[in-house]
Amino acid sequence: MLQRNYYFLVASLHDLILDESKLLYNKNEFKDELHSHLHKDDFQLIELLYLPNDNKNLLNILLKNNRPFIDGGKYPLEYLEEQIKEPDTVIDYLKNFIINFRNETLDYQNLNIEDKLTSSYYDFVIKSENKFIAEWFKFDLILKNFIIGLNCRKFNIPVNNYLISSNEITEKISKSTARDFSLSSELPFADFVIHHFETDDSLEFEKNISTLIWQKLDEMTFFNYFSVEKIFAYVVKIDLVERWLKLEPVNGKELFIRFIQDLEKSKEL
Repeated sequence: MLQRNYYFLVASLHDLILDESKLLYNKNEFKDELHSHLHKDDFQLIELLYLPNDNKNLLNILLKNNRPFIDGGKYPLEYLEEQIKEPDTVIDYLKNFIINFRNETLDYQNLNIEDKLTSSYYDFVIKSENKFIAEWFKFDLILKNFIIGLNCRKFNIPVNNYLISSNEITEKISKSTARDFSLSSELPFADFVIHHFETDDSLEFEKNISTLIWQKLDEMTFFNYFSVEKIFAYVVKIDLVERWLKLEPVNGKELFIRFIQDLEKSKEL
């Protein structure tokens, strides 16, 4: 795959730190800027990070939730509405989801509809022809599922109802009774995550997970100086900073209560 370098763009990027007090631009504004600077094939790779907005918008339309349209996705509202009627040019996993939704043949039978779509999303992005992108989404998925496993075990919740996608890792998380789900030898971050999870300080745990993700991005882009991969990692970092700027200071118990409430709400979809 041809690699293009964006020397001026990368050199002009503001150095980010996780504890930023403010951002020069948000994730959506940065996407708009990238649209005019990146080759269309590279921009499509960046768009993969914004597809979760399309997922939410699509579900809002399909389920007739009447929630506000979320900006920043790949598709405008009118386009999604047309594709629901006749899905032909929408991205593959959304096309298949629409068809299966209409035919009532959705897979991942234990999951709520939102998590079914999220699973379809990850199954799609992990197959990216760009090895960096595929590796990143695989890491992101495994980390999410590992934390889901820890939370569900802590609160005695059936984990199969929440694990995203299906693979060897989710199989171990769903069946193993070991403290690390028998995954420490496969996942370098397992002991780190468990250690901080067991402190029962959820806000600090979230901060440590964000730091872990940040370090993973730095590690993966060490030799990617001016490529789209460097820009891709920058978008993820903006997302992390935005999350922390919006996160209200709450204690660990309140965060865990929110987690449980979110799980129960998602089951009602």
